[in-house]
Amino acid sequence: MGTRFTASSPVIIALLGCALALNGTWVMGAFQSVGIFAFADHGESVLDAVYLVSITVLSLTLLLVGYFEHGAGRLLARRGTFWVSAACTVLATLAMPLGGLPSPEGSLFVAGTGVLSGVASALFLMYFGMALSRVSLREATAAVAIGQIASPLLFSFSLVLSPPPALAFTALLPVGAAVALWAAIRRIREAAQISVIELADQHPLTDADEHRQVSRLVFRIVLCVALVGFAHELMRTLYIQMDIASAGGAAYALVQALAGAAVVIGAILIALAMMSVKTLSMPRLCYGGITLFLMVGVLLGPAPLLWASLTSIVPYAVNQAANSCFGLFMWIMTAALCQRFSATRVRTFALIRAGWALGPLAGLLLGRFALLVGGLTPATVYACMLVAVLAVFVAMGAVFNERVLMETMDILPLERRERFQDKCRLIIERYGLSEREGEIMIMFAKGRNLAYIQDELFISKSTVSTHRQHIYKKLGIHSQQELLDLVQAANPYGE
Repeated sequence: MGTRFTASSPVIIALLGCALALNGTWVMGAFQSVGIFAFADHGESVLDAVYLVSITVLSLTLLLVGYFEHGAGRLLARRGTFWVSAACTVLATLAMPLGGLPSPEGSLFVAGTGVLSGVASALFLMYFGMALSRVSLREATAAVAIGQIASPLLFSFSLVLSPPPALAFTALLPVGAAVALWAAIRRIREAAQISVIELADQHPLTDADEHRQVSRLVFRIVLCVALVGFAHELMRTLYIQMDIASAGGAAYALVQALAGAAVVIGAILIALAMMSVKTLSMPRLCYGGITLFLMVGVLLGPAPLLWASLTSIVPYAVNQAANSCFGLFMWIMTAALCQRFSATRVRTFALIRAGWALGPLAGLLLGRFALLVGGLTPATVYACMLVAVLAVFVAMGAVFNERVLMETMDILPLERRERFQDKCRLIIERYGLSEREGEIMIMFAKGRNLAYIQDELFISKSTVSTHRQHIYKKLGIHSQQELLDLVQAANPYGE
């Protein structure tokens, strides 16, 4: 279970939020704008090539970290790894525009900066997972919300800069992120009284059921973020080629500002729901809203081509904002899983972030292929939209649907969850329920019905009904509502 902080909590939240914001802005500044590549005659093609190499290498690096989790944990425990990864990210950023030089020098710089930025940013990203896994869910939620809100706003500012200041600004972002993140890590270590080695400590899960549970959840989250990232990047590739690419930095800055404004609203709502959750309906409502938001961002794809008066600015902004809100929600889920299953935090975080990168990579490749083969026509955009809709539907409706979300929320380290479990344990001990009766009583106390318990425990409905009668008799109650009232009134803390 993660460590909770008191006096230093606001400082840790601010530092982590600042680091996340600066790192997120660096990703957008380096790979979503031609600003730093304006020195080259063919800046957009250089940007695409560097991004393709970098995201491929980043994905492979994260997969290797996840596979060799113990060795990676020892590597991440070294202070030098942290600062070298940050320094290499800065160096790669400064050298990226040199990819516009004539070949073979230009090709060497494209490959070199892509590989260097991919490896360095992957290792640097791992420290965010380690830090967020050591704070409470409330603190992680607040920090991620700050990062998601500030990133598009900072990026929109960088878009109005001329090329030299834009390059300097983008290159300095990893420096600021490293300073803020290291300061947060130091405070976390001091508050929890742990070393850097313990921050990335790894050891196998001994409980077979727990191992299966975490493996299944991680697989579902990896697949979900990959599918949503695929849909987002596929549509973003098309939106960029409509009229945003030729509109100039000011128009692109306006797009990011609009997306940022929408993210502010969405992030605040999600953060409030996750930080003050009293019932599981709050996360469910958030998740449903995010799903709808993602669908709208995708379905607006053909609109700018069907109506000449409609610009792609609004659809692009909606698509960006929806993806940011989804990212915020999944950042929270990832941090909570790393906190709950701390024994495998390196592997869990690395694999999820690898899926987060592989999905957009596939979306970019398909988008570019579709434009190459079919051109920017309504038919091409409509076909890509259908593929993106299917990806979002599978991700949110099948892979990580509401039932899986509720199962995930059941194991997250929430204070409300801990209080509920303590109340149930008190009742089980007080009334002498057997282990099986206690298990079934907890499910009824969560509002589950006979059919759900039958499927979950692999027993017949009549057996569940018999257990329910015995439980009610021991507790002296006659209905599920009375059980809920009994659990609510239980006071395991003697307050």
